[in-house]
Amino acid sequence: MSGDINLTFGASKSSSVVATNVSTEDQIDHSGIYLFSSINKSLIIDPYSIFTLPIHPFNIHIKTFFIHTLVLTMPSSISFINNFVSIDSSKNKLQRVYQLSNSSSILPTGHILLYDSSANVLTGEWHLPTLAQSEKYEFKLGEDPDVMLVYNCTTTTNQKTNSSLITTNVLIQNYKQQKINIRFKSICELSMLCLFYDDKARSLGSHLFYELVLKARSEVVFSFTTIRLF
Repeated sequence: MSGDINLTFGASKSSSVVATNVSTEDQIDHSGIYLFSSINKSLIIDPYSIFTLPIHPFNIHIKTFFIHTLVLTMPSSISFINNFVSIDSSKNKLQRVYQLSNSSSILPTGHILLYDSSANVLTGEWHLPTLAQSEKYEFKLGEDPDVMLVYNCTTTTNQKTNSSLITTNVLIQNYKQQKINIRFKSICELSMLCLFYDDKARSLGSHLFYELVLKARSEVVFSFTTIRLF
C-alpha cells in the first residue's frame, strides 16, 4: 500500500477487493512503502467489519523489562541536633516495560496486541508510531503484581558538615515461573545534590543504575550509600 485505498461498504452487501498481477518484492522499490503479503484472490469484507492484512516482511522482536525508579527525598522534619537519624521504607510493584525492535524496512503506525505465549493470554495493547528500520521503541503497560520491590533508607544528618549519609537496602522478589530482566534506578530529588556509591564504596556519580537478570521464583538483595550535600 503506497497510498490510501477508499472502500465503499454497502448497507447489506459484502464488499470485495481484487488485486491481480502483484509484483514480487524484487521488482519494487519499497523505500517508504508499506508492503503487505501478496493478494492473489478476492477478499470478502463483511459489512461494518475490519479485515487485517499482515505486513511483509514481518520481523519484530519484543523484550520485556521490569523497572523501578527510587527518588531519594529530604525527610519531612529535620532536627537541628547533630547526627539526626530518620528511617524510610516502602513496598512497590515494578512497572512492565516493552522494548520493540524493528528489523523490517518500515513498520507503519497502528494498534499492537501483546500475548504471553507461555500462558496464551492477552497481556496488553498499545498504539505504535511509524518505526523505521532498526529503530527501537519502549512503552509501559502498568504494574506487575508478580515482581515486588521492598526498600528501607536510613538517613543520618550531620549539621556540622552540612551533609547527610543515606544507606539504602533493596530487595527485589520475582514470583514468576520464568527469569526476568530488571532495571533499577535511584536519583535524588531536583533540589538536592547527591553522590552515589555501591556496596564496595566505588563512586557511581550523581545517580545509580542497575540492570540484572533475576531467575524464576527467586530474589536479589543489594545496598548502596548516598552522600547528600546541602
